[in-house]
Amino acid sequence: MERALQSLAHALEIHGENSLLYAAMGLVYIQLYNMGFRTTEETLKKAERLLDKIGALEPESSHRYHLMGTIERSRGHPQKAIGSLKKAVDLDPNDPDALGWLGNLLSLYMGRPDLGKPHIKRLIEIDPLVAWNYSA
Repeated sequence: MERALQSLAHALEIHGENSLLYAAMGLVYIQLYNMGFRTTEETLKKAERLLDKIGALEPESSHRYHLMGTIERSRGHPQKAIGSLKKAVDLDPNDPDALGWLGNLLSLYMGRPDLGKPHIKRLIEIDPLVAWNYSA
């Protein structure tokens, strides 16, 4: 994860401000938080600062809503997370990570597999080789 952050920072030095790179960096912070490596408020705030940078560049970017949804989920706000992830999927119906989070939040967290399964089905159609995709 640390190496990913370094690589993304280097990519930003080369390419300049970029919403996809900011989103990827934010998702690394979310993974560090969710995996228990950096479970501090500062870790989430770093992701939120990157969310602000994406908002300044592309306020209606699917990457922005995807990151927003994962931050909201990490903060314990599943309903808000679902709304943001739905927006991300509306903007980019082929984003496997947003589809996975949305499908799993609806199916497993909210107990609504009837709502989550269409997203998981779409996820498996575009990314059939990842075992986690079959978990919901």
